[in-house]
Amino acid sequence: MKLYTYYRSQASFRVRIALNLKGLTHDDSFLHREKGDRACATTCSTTST
Repeated sequence: MKLYTYYRSQASFRVRIALNLKGLTHDDSFLHREKGDRACATTCSTTST
């Protein structure tokens, strides 16, 4: 499971805790929101229709 996370996100922190308690493995992918990183950079369209 791939978990997109931001270092200051309390929500992703709680999700990581829950996944660890359940014993589920996950790959963290850290995003830097101030630099404009997005989790869907390859699938989201940046043009409006």
